[in-house]
Amino acid sequence: MAESTAVVEGLCFRYGSGPPVLDGIEFAASPGEVVGLLGRNGSGKTTLLRLLAGLIQATAGQLATSHLPTVVFDRTPFQESLSGRENLLLGLALRGRGELAEDVPRWLAAIDLSDDADRPVAEYSLGMRRRLAMVEALSCGPQLTLLDEPTLGLDPQGRHVLGELLRASASDGGTILIATNDAVFAERECSRIVILGSGQILADGPSSDLIAALNAPTIIEVELDHDPPSTTPPAGLTVISTTLESLVVTGASASSQLPELCAWLSEAGGSVRAIKIREPGLDDVFHRLTGTRLRSEDGEMR
Repeated sequence: MAESTAVVEGLCFRYGSGPPVLDGIEFAASPGEVVGLLGRNGSGKTTLLRLLAGLIQATAGQLATSHLPTVVFDRTPFQESLSGRENLLLGLALRGRGELAEDVPRWLAAIDLSDDADRPVAEYSLGMRRRLAMVEALSCGPQLTLLDEPTLGLDPQGRHVLGELLRASASDGGTILIATNDAVFAERECSRIVILGSGQILADGPSSDLIAALNAPTIIEVELDHDPPSTTPPAGLTVISTTLESLVVTGASASSQLPELCAWLSEAGGSVRAIKIREPGLDDVFHRLTGTRLRSEDGEMR
């Protein structure tokens, strides 16, 4: 295995006298990995990035990085009076990578900024600024890159471009750590998922392995016009979550048991408003571990 790019051992952090945000976590990230740090707001994922970037000091434990990290948080500073093209060229010059200047037009085209390349960054929208920040961070070859909520402000095209940049950087030997609560993007683009909650690492592995461990081949989401039944569901079905007027059910043959499911629900009175059948995803893993759900790709909480 390649030497780790980032190593965390027994890492603890708390703000003042408050409860620990991170409480003895341990993990290592290697070249070629895109690691998604998945968790709700306040789970410690951004704090972990700030610790790795050297912006704050740990309360206890150790961490080490083999490269000076490139960091993209929610607001990336640019030279506002310079154009997007000029900002990229300046960044390359400051990093001693001027030989990559000939690639700048290709990068700008990849993030759909060719037509706006010579406009001052001060005139860019949030999404345009985010795309520019990502390409600046991920375009300088093998390194350690820390991205905080990179999908915020990005439209579907921006998400697609970000995914391509992540894969290209990882294939060149880069290591990328992404703090996010976007389960859909993380499942699609991250080679490894670290789920954080209550200051701990709750799960760590490829999303496919984490989802397979659910042993839930089919997920059925049901919207009701009444509270979910309190009685036991039909044999072969398991209720994995409930809210007011909705529930989520799984089972090895859940799809073929829809008539039984509907009959059971009707016994509670009222009627079924909608039924959605889907495959399980990373958000279901998160819910199984924490009892809460993350936001979907469109930004809504589920």
